[in-house]
Amino acid sequence: MYSPKILIIAYALTLTGCVSLAPEYQRPNLNLPHQFNSHFSDAAKQAQTELLIPSWEQFIQDPQMKNVIEIALEKNSDLYLAALDVEEARVRFGLAGAEKYPQVNSSMSGDYSQSLETGSSLNKKYSVGIDISYELDFFGRIKNLSDADKAKFIASQEMSRATQIITIKTVAEAYLDVVYNQKLLLIAQETKQSYLNSQSIVMQKVAAGKAALSDLEQAKGQVQSISINIEKIESEIAKNENLLNFLTNDYATKINLDLGRYEPNYPLITTPPDIPSEILLKRPDIMAAEQNIISENANIGVARAAFFPSISFNTGIENSNDSLTRLFDSSNGIWNFIPKITLPIFTGGTNSRNLELANIRKNKAIANYEKSIQVAFREVKDALVIKSSLEKQLISQEQYVNTLQNVLTQKQASYRYGGLSYLDVLEAQRSLFTEQQNLLMLKIEQQKNEINLFSALGGGLIKS
Repeated sequence: MYSPKILIIAYALTLTGCVSLAPEYQRPNLNLPHQFNSHFSDAAKQAQTELLIPSWEQFIQDPQMKNVIEIALEKNSDLYLAALDVEEARVRFGLAGAEKYPQVNSSMSGDYSQSLETGSSLNKKYSVGIDISYELDFFGRIKNLSDADKAKFIASQEMSRATQIITIKTVAEAYLDVVYNQKLLLIAQETKQSYLNSQSIVMQKVAAGKAALSDLEQAKGQVQSISINIEKIESEIAKNENLLNFLTNDYATKINLDLGRYEPNYPLITTPPDIPSEILLKRPDIMAAEQNIISENANIGVARAAFFPSISFNTGIENSNDSLTRLFDSSNGIWNFIPKITLPIFTGGTNSRNLELANIRKNKAIANYEKSIQVAFREVKDALVIKSSLEKQLISQEQYVNTLQNVLTQKQASYRYGGLSYLDVLEAQRSLFTEQQNLLMLKIEQQKNEINLFSALGGGLIKS
């Protein structure tokens, strides 16, 4: 049986080992409004809605876009590097945790010696032993090292999620650029056909003596101009497809996109009139920034522990003999126990500067956390403002395009009967083509803004 004194001492040491010199962690204040103002109409504000952020598989509904994103999530180089960062942080966390346990090592050696005198015999000596070393973590140095690396590991996991969200956002935007230029190409080709029809009408009128040659030259110039635009658009399509190949890390396989029937009319993110700003705390980049504060906070505990004594012991058993057969005979064994207390007396200010450095790094982590939240708040705020504005712009733009289409039809009819000059028809065609481009651009911008809002709000559920 153990004596009560030994039990009391062991219990006291156990309790002492629970001491941590790290400051108590407190999450920094947001320093932001409690909620976002969505800039909706009074009718929308009266409607009872709740914020719904779907997973990316539910949010992206176009099968081809979803397929390209899946390829990128599997092969993208940035995601691979992020995964390696997670593995590196996991290993570091494991290394720090290993210091909590005793270190056990075994050794075996042989010593051969012989005098230089003639006829001397060869002396042999063999030894084998086991050494155990352990540091008593009285002041939480090892615990705080482990806590710091654990926080870094969690931060790396969150940054990996953030990289996934950025990849989804970037690929979706690149895909929409392809969509925009493909749809723009269709509009340009239809417009070119309309210009060719107008040119044919002008040629007939010139042949009949009812139009001047200048009208014909203007019609030809219009066809040539739209042909140049078509070449530029086809060049942009090739560049957009190259970007998709880069993001998917696959240049060997050509991504075939059948966008002729694509209509960017996917359901938008449902947002209530007032969104609590606390939702930003669920963004992976902000969660990673907070884990970095926790890590630096634990490192302060490590720096503080350096001012206090370090207590460790080394114990072992060693057997030695001049014969291998009697090497493991217990009568030849030696047991040793070496306790060690290291007390810092003079370090040239190293400990003080390490503590000062730890505090500075924590303050930097706090500043980075606050900046991340401010950036996130601005991104959500901008996306909500643009969301409301684009909805109004699209309604007006669609009405404007319909009006210009009617104006062009009327002017073409008037020109056939000599009521207007060809310049009037030319101007109407140019206006319609320009506003059709603007309408398409607004539709694509609306989809891109929904993607930006999706990303700014945390990106929904991401598979780990």
